[in-house]
Amino acid sequence: MIKTMLTTEYPTRYIAFKYPKTLILQKNIQYFGGFEYAIYYYPVKNKTYPHLTDGLYAEIVSYQGKKYLVDITLTLPDEKREQFRYCELFNDYETALQILKAKIINFEQKFLLKVSG
Repeated sequence: MIKTMLTTEYPTRYIAFKYPKTLILQKNIQYFGGFEYAIYYYPVKNKTYPHLTDGLYAEIVSYQGKKYLVDITLTLPDEKREQFRYCELFNDYETALQILKAKIINFEQKFLLKVSG
């Protein structure tokens, strides 16, 4: 289960930075390109390069005010800094949100296995 929180503050990512590992959902929906509907941030200090922050960043943003773009990036916190990415457009917000949640869980499981194993 992913912890969630609603906000009216914008940009939504700034709230996500304050509350790591919490899915921040925007309450005041706007329909313009790039609008941040949902943000999830899971920062992890890199083991080899401690001045770098890696981890997981996941978002749903408006695509030209018409569609919902789910974009997720995971960077492993080691010397190689291997990245995993997922990006897909959806016609409706609820589908995008369900996919985002499922992918966050999937990426965290991959991440935890690679880091701990």
